[in-house]
Amino acid sequence: MFLRRAFVAGSPLSPRLRYPAHLPCGRSLASGPQSLDALTLQCPTPSDTLRAAPVERTDNFHRHVERLHTAVFKHRIPRSEVVTRFAKVISIPRKSGVDVPQPTAQLLEEVLLSLCPSTRVEDPEPFRSTLRLAVKPLREDVIAYALKIFNRLLGRRPTTHALSWLWAIACMEEFRSVDTLPHWHRLLETAANRREKHLISKCWKRIAEVTVGPTAETVKTVISALFRPSSRTRDSIPPFDFIQDIIGLVAKYHLSYDPSIAQTIRDAYSLAGSQEVAHRVEQMYTEAASKSKGTLTRQQMHSLLSTRVMAGNDKAAIRLIRELVPLGLEPEEETLSVLIRRNPTPANLKYWREVIGVRGTARVSVRVMEGLLDERSKEVVPFYLSELCDGTVPSPHMLHVAIQSLISTGLKIPSEQSVDQALTLYREYTSQCVAPPDTQDAPEAITVPEQAVVEPPLQKTYQLLLRLLTSQAHVVKRLPDAVSLVEDMQRFHVRVDRHLTVSVIVILMRSSSTPSEAFRLYRLLAQPIAHKPQGKEDDISFNEESYTAILHAFCTLESWPNGIPSARQYFEVVADMRKQGLRVTTKAYTIIIGQLARLVTNLSADDPDSVETRAMIARTLARVHNHLNVNSEFTPDPPLWNQLMDAYQRAGCFPEACRIWQKLFSSQMFNHASVSIIIDACAFNEAYDMAVRIYMTLVEQKFPINIRNWNTFLECLCRLGKLDEAMKVLCLEMTGRDDGIEPDLQSVRILLKFAAKTNQEMEVRSRVKRFLPKLYYSLPKDSLGIP
Repeated sequence: MFLRRAFVAGSPLSPRLRYPAHLPCGRSLASGPQSLDALTLQCPTPSDTLRAAPVERTDNFHRHVERLHTAVFKHRIPRSEVVTRFAKVISIPRKSGVDVPQPTAQLLEEVLLSLCPSTRVEDPEPFRSTLRLAVKPLREDVIAYALKIFNRLLGRRPTTHALSWLWAIACMEEFRSVDTLPHWHRLLETAANRREKHLISKCWKRIAEVTVGPTAETVKTVISALFRPSSRTRDSIPPFDFIQDIIGLVAKYHLSYDPSIAQTIRDAYSLAGSQEVAHRVEQMYTEAASKSKGTLTRQQMHSLLSTRVMAGNDKAAIRLIRELVPLGLEPEEETLSVLIRRNPTPANLKYWREVIGVRGTARVSVRVMEGLLDERSKEVVPFYLSELCDGTVPSPHMLHVAIQSLISTGLKIPSEQSVDQALTLYREYTSQCVAPPDTQDAPEAITVPEQAVVEPPLQKTYQLLLRLLTSQAHVVKRLPDAVSLVEDMQRFHVRVDRHLTVSVIVILMRSSSTPSEAFRLYRLLAQPIAHKPQGKEDDISFNEESYTAILHAFCTLESWPNGIPSARQYFEVVADMRKQGLRVTTKAYTIIIGQLARLVTNLSADDPDSVETRAMIARTLARVHNHLNVNSEFTPDPPLWNQLMDAYQRAGCFPEACRIWQKLFSSQMFNHASVSIIIDACAFNEAYDMAVRIYMTLVEQKFPINIRNWNTFLECLCRLGKLDEAMKVLCLEMTGRDDGIEPDLQSVRILLKFAAKTNQEMEVRSRVKRFLPKLYYSLPKDSLGIP
């Protein structure tokens, strides 16, 4: 039965064949990975391939490929004869457009693998020429086909087969334009996962022969793979001697230092709980990467030192410094800053200064001062003074931190002693400063002496001091100091931000004893800003909101005689606003008009000076009115005219109020507020005829009088003693209107209020009950006289 089955298959049984030892396996590469233990596996016989695809038995090309395969693996013909016969097989004519079947392609691939040189002694050219022939019937690109086989070899053992194949194809003419380094890295990654140390060394050697050579990325690939957990290895951490040999390759090939590799080593060992080994291996890598002079930069050196210092390993840091000095990496100021980063204290700074022989400048001192600022702020000033005594040239940052430690006390108000000490430090510092030359006035005439190396204080230092001196607790006592600071700011050309400048101006103005002093302080702080170069925009220049705050503060100073602001000085500030390029808005006028209206409203009739004060307010209003008329760039809107008209009538300037009304009426700019203001003015100035004329004119023009206008007219009539007319207007003219306006409770209350003075309350209630019964019964009981 066995013999019958064999002959039915079409050919006699063939003996089992084996691959040469350097081939990956006897089975086709496409069939998947085999056992990891066997280095040589049995090869399938030609009859197996025919059973897989019996139709190919009649294919002449397949029969020749099968015979070649048998000759290679059974009869072990020489490599030169394999190349010759392979070329003859490939030249056999085939049907055009018909692909080579998979079994045939597998046999060709296995024959091709047998030609791959396993040692450098063997000539690779026969293999390469055969590879170029093999792709012709397969109709594939040489590069794609070669890399496809390489990818299969990576999944098999031994890995040396993949190394031999990649080295053989990498030198081909077709691969000159292909970057093969990523494929070498994949091979290294596979070898590292399998812990094949000797293969890694061979691979690095081949890389140096066929590419630009191993790079830092090559090291990173191997190191990362060594520490990556794998099912092939029992432990994710490689043996120490293994990693030592790998790092030795770094020095052999003169590779530069890469911080990410050091970080990978630290993280891997730290994760495994081997901190000591991590530092040891990292140090080995650093030393290996540093053996070629110039491969380690100062930035990398400082990164290494920072790692050791932050881990508390000062001895390792000192050892590294001594190792790098022969390479030309001498310690410098930045090195000192790195060494004190973990523990920025005066004692630690002194220690490292003695170790490396570098004192450093104020930058190092500032780092220590900032380290003391949070929890040991009382030590900041003594350290600052000791640094000055030791010859350190102070910097603006040093001064700022020293002052900050004295007056930044959280919610607590700084003591007078702290404020005095802060000002003393400031004055001692500024006594060494030289003001920068005014380049606009004398660009070449003034030169700064060479010894003037102390820079002016920082903007934020002035902000800190000014906020303190202008606070409620110190504003009166420290006003001269604040003014002195402002003068220094002008001398050193220092400008604080817009919001702080405005706040300081407002506070200093309100603290001034006279309006003239307040105006001088405003000029002192704001004038340089107002005359900044054209077209230059920054966050220091005042905006409309800034000037609004200044105008309001200046207008409401308590030191004004009788509280009346000077219109001349007020509009000088407005002129500065215009010079700044800002558009003058209604707000610039409403501030002073509103202040004058409040002053005249609060005047007491019992005050003997009230008449004179009212006259002064009227004159100031007239000056404001004049500014409105002559300012051609500004057109007042109805609300502003209404405000001025109301202020005039409150100041007793009824003719001026009437002129404004006539201006509004003739230009049709009036509104409901305008009507209420002028009618109210008629009431207080006993202008009954004018009130009636205005009312009649509005009715004729069909102006939509609202309920507030009606109530103002009712009050005007009552105030002028025309209660009967007011009742007629309430009961007849305000009822049944087409515009839907009806009297309300306020309308009735106005009449009852004035009727009580002439004992006419019952008459008013009777009229309301008769003509407005719904409104009458909605009135409160006390208004109806019901107990």
